[in-house]
Amino acid sequence: MELRQLKYFIAIAEAGSFSAAATVLHMSQPPLSLAIAHLERELGVTLFVRTSKGVRITGAGSQLLESAHQILDDVSALTDRLARYSTGHTGRITLAAVPSLMWNRIPSMLRRYEAEHPDVDVRLLDPGPLDAIDMVLERAADLAFIVTADNRRLAENYAASLDFTPCGELELRAVLPPEDEHISDPMDLRELDGRTLFVPRRTLAVPSLAEVVEGALYARGVVPRVKRTVATIPTCLPLVAAGLGVAVLPEPETGGAPLPRITVRRIDPPLPTLQIAAVWRRDSDPSPAQAAMRELAVQERAMASSSWDTSAADSSPESDKP
Repeated sequence: MELRQLKYFIAIAEAGSFSAAATVLHMSQPPLSLAIAHLERELGVTLFVRTSKGVRITGAGSQLLESAHQILDDVSALTDRLARYSTGHTGRITLAAVPSLMWNRIPSMLRRYEAEHPDVDVRLLDPGPLDAIDMVLERAADLAFIVTADNRRLAENYAASLDFTPCGELELRAVLPPEDEHISDPMDLRELDGRTLFVPRRTLAVPSLAEVVEGALYARGVVPRVKRTVATIPTCLPLVAAGLGVAVLPEPETGGAPLPRITVRRIDPPLPTLQIAAVWRRDSDPSPAQAAMRELAVQERAMASSSWDTSAADSSPESDKP
């Protein structure tokens, strides 16, 4: 049974005669009659009875008519779905992104992606950097976005299995309690000497913020009174806002969401930037929707821009947040 035979059959049933159906189908009557004869032989039933006014559909024909409409509707819907899938307009993506990118960078990217691919189902996870890499390796995530202090070294460590695509940078700022508003901007890193310093924990196998901060403090002879390790970059902010210490963190990008009341200062001379990288398996065969997300990740490098206000931040709606 062929789809064209079902189309011919429906046309005859709806037109009431072979000649009328041939006109609707823009074809001559003989090949139409031949196609229906072949269909009847294949099914082993009579579909139409000829009358003086045209044809009358049989009981077997009525059974086929209902199913034929459903089959053609299903085929049409499937063809449409496959066409949308092939252009990346439908599909499913599991995306892992470290928490510090979830304030604004990833939501902004997803907003642009959804504008072009509104029917793609994006599952979003927020593990730490090493867990994000492991998820890609184990195929639990199709794509990951991480922050690293040395993208090249990280890429070399996983060269056999993963691609690391740079897609932006994050400048580092001194984050101070609100009572430090008097400190000049930019400030010398030595202003942190003798103070309690919050540092996100190191991540094994992933060059991290802790390495940059601790290396810069050592190079400039800065000795914190005490160093306290916290779980993630966002964890530092409320602790600093409460006056419990200071931190050196990436530029907070919050898309206008309010920050805790803190003081933000540039550092002079500047510290090395952190690098944002998109990560995926070298041997993966991405769906069109996944390939479109990868392309958007590559575009992120050119679009990346700082959203930090270099003056003190407060809890007003205009403040930015990491």
